[in-house]
Amino acid sequence: MSKASYMSDVKYTIEDLEPEYDAVVAIDFGTANSGFMFSLKKFPKKVKRPATEINVPTIILLTPKKEFHSFGEAARSHVLSLSKEEAQKWFYFERFKMELHATKNLSDETWIKARNEKEIKAIVVFSHALVHFKETAERAIGRSCFGMESQKIKWVLTVPAIWTQRARQFMRNAAYQAGLASPDEPKRIVIALEPEVASLYVRTSPPPSKQSSASEKKTISLRDPYLIADCGGGTVDCTVHEPRDDGYLVERCLPSGGPWGSLRVDENFEKLLGNILGFDVIREMKMSVPADWSDVMQKFEMEKMKATTDDDQSFCVRLPKDLQQVHADFGDGDSIEKKLDNYNQNHAEEGEKITLHRGGTLMFKAPTMRKLIDPVIDRIVEHIDELLKLGELETVRSLIVVGGFANSVILQEALKSRFADRVKVVVPKDPSVAVLYGAVLFGHNMRAIAERRSAYTYGVSKLEKLPEDEVEADRKFRHNVFDTFVRVNESVGVDDVVRRRYQTCDPGQLRVTFGVYRSKCEEVAYTTDEGVEACGRIEIKLRSRRSDGHGCVDVAMKFGRTEIEVTAKDVGATRGGRCKVELLMI
Repeated sequence: MSKASYMSDVKYTIEDLEPEYDAVVAIDFGTANSGFMFSLKKFPKKVKRPATEINVPTIILLTPKKEFHSFGEAARSHVLSLSKEEAQKWFYFERFKMELHATKNLSDETWIKARNEKEIKAIVVFSHALVHFKETAERAIGRSCFGMESQKIKWVLTVPAIWTQRARQFMRNAAYQAGLASPDEPKRIVIALEPEVASLYVRTSPPPSKQSSASEKKTISLRDPYLIADCGGGTVDCTVHEPRDDGYLVERCLPSGGPWGSLRVDENFEKLLGNILGFDVIREMKMSVPADWSDVMQKFEMEKMKATTDDDQSFCVRLPKDLQQVHADFGDGDSIEKKLDNYNQNHAEEGEKITLHRGGTLMFKAPTMRKLIDPVIDRIVEHIDELLKLGELETVRSLIVVGGFANSVILQEALKSRFADRVKVVVPKDPSVAVLYGAVLFGHNMRAIAERRSAYTYGVSKLEKLPEDEVEADRKFRHNVFDTFVRVNESVGVDDVVRRRYQTCDPGQLRVTFGVYRSKCEEVAYTTDEGVEACGRIEIKLRSRRSDGHGCVDVAMKFGRTEIEVTAKDVGATRGGRCKVELLMI
């Protein structure tokens, strides 16, 4: 608890010096696929798209010594070349980004499991991946702009808007460890929220896709508030933007969404195989032949994205020989054919039968695929419906859908069927690159999103001097007082700074520590109130005092950006006595 009491607001500004840079590189570290794009400061809108570095499968392979080996298809191919015994010594990770969303107490000490159940610190895996993108991007920029120094690059990392500050801080720490910048140069790393930057892409490159009718192309207007839904592999992120007269954007409601990305369909397919072959067999397949299992899921991914509303459509997924062998070794003795017959007789409805063809290829019809896809799409539609029913969003005129899952014809048709009478449903050109392209633009102009909403009520713990009639011999202060800096859902400008000045309670006090707290309640009186949780700490060593022996500390917080910025300063110190604070990692 801080031994400091509140004095007054002060005029004090958080330093916001823009680092010198010649290029912006945006890295979209996706759940299913990853990639990067870049543009030069001189030509910010001429975004370069390295063809081989977009939509690369998010797969990383580390050696038995935990050193980086390969990323993407190269990682999958190398594991396939290893014997089963040798592969068990390596660290193979795929679609591991959602670990940051699922882990509540995420920290630099969090461990994650490879496909073979071997454990390693998550930050090691993420930093290895970022090193790969850093080196690949620097080579690409070098080919485009010979002689550019790596320290003149600003790096933009995209994350889902529904991620916590803790997860965003983790990505920043991984970037530091990867050498994208040092903690002494925090402004060279920018955390960008995926639906926000997709919104910038839409406004810069707004033509709808081929699926939009000629009348839609004429009537879509981005002068009115619009809802943008980023439907990716792991999450679906929604936000609502309203353009100001100056062209900058205002966030109309808090970002929302959930883990309803396209990989949920893959999970449903995995459950289907588990119901047929046995979940123990599936678990063994994933552990002993991870690359073969990855190959199966990749083939299903391709079939899934081809799905339309045609009820006669057929799909096929081949089971590699090694997977069939795992079934023979670890199954209950029944053949795959016999298990399929049992499933078809007891669980499959009309049109949902699955058959096994020569070479181990599973064949099934549209009803089976829809049974896997529809529950995921239904959840997306339900959430968007809830948003559009909010009174403050009644002026929304367009629903813009981006992300890899936006290419799904079934998702597009479901959204149009449900919302066509309320909003224009728009799928922009190349929806899968909207986040990456927009992230580059954001790196050049981080004030493009001019106002955001605070996800929590934030404040610090302070001591408050009691009125004279309440003072007792051993009690002069009220403890655990919640001093509010911003309230939940409050609109805050990108450059707004909330400032407070505190003085020490004890003369001669050498150090001040503030607990930082948050709550979903709008009004909070004490840090001990129900629903209040600690989320950080500010520590500062005092180097100066007033004539009465008390020290003074200025605390400034900025909430209008993608990361909370906090600065504390010893008021009387001519040098030192200042600290930059990282929140939400304790």
